[in-house]
Amino acid sequence: VASGTNGSSSYSIGQVDYKTQLSTTGFISQGVQQPYEVIVLVNDQFNEIQVNITVSPNPTKDIATIYIEDLTKWEDLEFNLFDINGRIIQENRKITTSNTDTNLSILPIGIYFLKITNSKKVLKTLKIIKNQ
Repeated sequence: VASGTNGSSSYSIGQVDYKTQLSTTGFISQGVQQPYEVIVLVNDQFNEIQVNITVSPNPTKDIATIYIEDLTKWEDLEFNLFDINGRIIQENRKITTSNTDTNLSILPIGIYFLKITNSKKVLKTLKIIKNQ
């Protein structure tokens, strides 16, 4: 963050600019700063499973991929996607492969929670940030 008498500015290393404002006295390039944030919200009830979520880019604007190591140990895996108010967006979606995609492109910008269950027991709940 840089500040002075006429205002302040924040910046990110490696930020790609996407819009430039020009005037007779100078120019400024604007970009978008986004945090990388995926948080496990509950403790694992089963230590045998490794559930990692990959959201690319994060925050995502379209596809979230759930990756589960050694899927053969588990049967009846599902996920539910909830909005910040607890409303179900996607319900009882089966996880049958190690890489399961869920499309978030039509959802509004916001925070969502992905609950992964095994035989209706919660394994993990993850937070996903949806942007654009």
